Amino acid sequence: MAVSTEPESELPMPHWWESLPEERYWVEIRTIPGIGEEVYSETLNAKNRPDPHWELVRTLRTGQVVFHYDADQSRFVGFSTVAADARTVSGKYRAPLVNFTVIKDEIGLARLREVADELFEIRDRMLADIRTPLFLPFQFTQNRSQFRMLSNYFAKLPVAVIEAIFGPDFTGGIETQPAPGGEAPEVVSAGGFLKPFKPKADTVYRTMIPESVTDRSRSHETLVNDCSIWLASLGFEVGRNSAIDLGIMDPAVIIEAKTVGLSWPLAVRAGIAQLYEYRYFKAGPRDAQLILLVDVEPPPKWLKYLERDRDIGVVWRSDDGFAMSRLATRIIHRPPSSRRR
Repeated sequence: MAVSTEPESELPMPHWWESLPEERYWVEIRTIPGIGEEVYSETLNAKNRPDPHWELVRTLRTGQVVFHYDADQSRFVGFSTVAADARTVSGKYRAPLVNFTVIKDEIGLARLREVADELFEIRDRMLADIRTPLFLPFQFTQNRSQFRMLSNYFAKLPVAVIEAIFGPDFTGGIETQPAPGGEAPEVVSAGGFLKPFKPKADTVYRTMIPESVTDRSRSHETLVNDCSIWLASLGFEVGRNSAIDLGIMDPAVIIEAKTVGLSWPLAVRAGIAQLYEYRYFKAGPRDAQLILLVDVEPPPKWLKYLERDRDIGVVWRSDDGFAMSRLATRIIHRPPSSRRR
């Protein structure tokens, strides 16, 4: 199988994007833990020479955005903001990250191959216009059904590529909040990114979906807001972030809210998938226990499945506020000695 390649220089400077401030996006192709915490690479390869793709890490600047592609799962799992300019530390290029945001949609190999023709066109157009190494993250195989990501750790992600893969409005929804003055914050697990809870509006709202605009109810937000008030009344410090509906730092708990509607199976499946994913990718505390929050009392068979098979507690809205399953009660009401003082 033939694979097309781009010429690479040992000193890839200047780069084609340096005069284009909108081209502030990158992608790391990762197989090891630490997604959303830091981008780093060696400064020299096994032959004691600079690696052009590793050299890209050295160019990272405050406020730029790094997409995270999990090579084990073969999909994009999120993106983060560069918190401070890259530095060379102990033989490695390092740049800290903040604001890890989970990409909930399944954007992986199937999606890449679906838009392969468009990605080929983007590459060809850029090669004709730029005539320098592009540092794109793809293997442009002759058999386009085998189109895939490179094994190189770090690469450039042009705006046109992001729009082809994620949709034309995706970058407009990315907000970056770099550290003040370009100073690196303390680098912690992405699980530490729970922020003080702020209620969201619970009126009807509009949402943009590719090729459509639809009205949605805010009943989900009402459920989350009400539960946060209830948890606060129990003495807990409640948080949330861009992925997690509700969280408690001590004891460490991730709570995913679902309005059930007509289908318990769909609500339960979606809730389980998100809870496991957030904990695995450290969008919440590493040692967090899991709770599914629903708007109605669960049928016994689903309660049994969640608690006994999935080890997930359940909280639901009741006549006098909220009720908890046995496991949820044990998770939330731990002995006082286990809490921070």
